[in-house]
Amino acid sequence: SYGELLIIIDRDQALSAFFDRAIFVVLAGLARNLLLAVILFYIFHVMLSKPLERIAESFSRRDPQSTDNTPISVSKAHEFDEIGEMVNYANQFMKASSQHLAEISRTEEELRQTMDDLIITNKKLVRARDALEESEGRFRGFAENGADWFWEMGPDLRFSYLTGRVEDIMGLKSEDILGKTRSELYDGPNILDDYSFQPHLQKIANRESFTNFDVPWVRPDGGQRYLSLNGKPGFDKDGEFLGYRGIGSDITDRKIMEKDLRNALGDAEQANLAKSEFLASMSHELRTPLNAVLGFAQMLQLDIDGSLSKTQRENVKHILEGGELLLNLVNEVLDLARIESDQFTLSLSDVNANETVANCVALANPLGEPRGVRIDNQFSPGPESILRTDHTRFKQVLINLLSNAVKYNTDGGVVTIQGWETDTNSLRLSVTDTGIGIAEEHHASVFQMFHRVGADAMVAREGTGIGLTVAKLLVERLYGHIGFESEVGVGSTFWIELPLAHESYESDDEI
Repeated sequence: SYGELLIIIDRDQALSAFFDRAIFVVLAGLARNLLLAVILFYIFHVMLSKPLERIAESFSRRDPQSTDNTPISVSKAHEFDEIGEMVNYANQFMKASSQHLAEISRTEEELRQTMDDLIITNKKLVRARDALEESEGRFRGFAENGADWFWEMGPDLRFSYLTGRVEDIMGLKSEDILGKTRSELYDGPNILDDYSFQPHLQKIANRESFTNFDVPWVRPDGGQRYLSLNGKPGFDKDGEFLGYRGIGSDITDRKIMEKDLRNALGDAEQANLAKSEFLASMSHELRTPLNAVLGFAQMLQLDIDGSLSKTQRENVKHILEGGELLLNLVNEVLDLARIESDQFTLSLSDVNANETVANCVALANPLGEPRGVRIDNQFSPGPESILRTDHTRFKQVLINLLSNAVKYNTDGGVVTIQGWETDTNSLRLSVTDTGIGIAEEHHASVFQMFHRVGADAMVAREGTGIGLTVAKLLVERLYGHIGFESEVGVGSTFWIELPLAHESYESDDEI
């Protein structure tokens, strides 16, 4: 052995050195750990936490419904690390989110607009439905009032649909009609022997509409009815024939009424002809003795030898006045009878209306002189008008109107004649008086036979009551018109319109 080493250590000094070393080691560890903590805190807080807080703050400030896609900024230190990468992802997410939000916003707006359109469309549909229901109700009401049944035919012209009172009217059940053509249905004893059905079948074959096609029908029980049919063909958009659709009505009552009316009209025409023949015969029988009476009265009125007394001369005057009135009545009745029985001949020629009116005024002037009634002829001095008419009958009508205007005028009144050519190639002549006028309730009977204007005893004048009736018939036979306007206490205006002459007319015609 090399010997022994004896180490003598001071206990207190060793402990002191140990504690000093231990404290140094502990403090050094603490310092190192603190430095490490600071470094870690800096790294975590500055390098990691701060950028994350800024990112979180940027997200918190953004409106979730906003479409703003402004990117989040990041420092250059973090452009290429995990923070930068996360920010890039966040920016891409926000951009995609904003695009989706914009798309969602547009979609919501489109949905709102679509909903508004749907609401408006629904309202229109409701109104259209209401209008359609109202129209259907109106049509149904019209149809029910205007038709007894409805029918349809297919392209094969066989009945495919029936509704309404067809069974009650025709006496057949629907199944007896459906599937048949019209010619099959109306063939046999159901149609009268003298009735021709072919024109109607031809219309159907030609695919033509038909209205008011009246056809007789004999029911199985023997009862006879009359039917009125209306139909219209149907075609698709390509022009293909689809069949017929129409309505039917029972017009039996109307046909019976028409038959009764025709019979009554025939009876009336026969009675009227008999009346006209009787009046014509009686007029001839009366006119011959009347002319003799008037002739003898005129001879007595001459009183050549002066043998008549004053009273006798007054009696002769009354005989002449009464006889002339009766003769006028007979002549007018004879004219009326001839016109109504078509035994009246008119000779048409070119007539100078200005000259004829002037002649009529000259003949009517003496009628108004005793009462101071003046006739103002404003027409004759004007432009010349040539009529195509019967000269004699034209004068007859004018004199009748002038005499009435004088007769029913007030004492000292005025009768005015005016005339002008119309757009219908006619001449209108008006005769206006300042007389008593005609009450409105009497307007409808002015042109009736034996109606006398102003028949009141206070205002009545002598007359036959036939003149205006004859005048109306004559004007109408001359292809003209007659009418009047009147006001009580103001006067009346009677007018006539007659056709003007044309160069194409021949000189004389008879009708």
